Amino acid sequence: MKAIAAEAENRHIAAMLWGVHAQRMRRHLEPSVKVFVSSHPAPRSANRTAGGEEQFCGSHPFAKVNKWFRDCDDDSVDWTLTE
Repeated sequence: MKAIAAEAENRHIAAMLWGVHAQRMRRHLEPSVKVFVSSHPAPRSANRTAGGEEQFCGSHPFAKVNKWFRDCDDDSVDWTLTE
């Protein structure tokens, strides 16, 4: 986590933390890394909130990350899966 935070001093880095366990890493990343959080996308968790954060369903995490990159005048990420 320290290496990621250090790298963020040189370029924009975003992290998506899904679920309570992942969200515990937030303190190691912020403020240098932009953090996006929600519940985990697993079927039992996707419609619940996690640690006071929004539920995964409807949170549009990939769109939020791309909007942030564009707002920072960076290229957005192509999230298309390929075979």
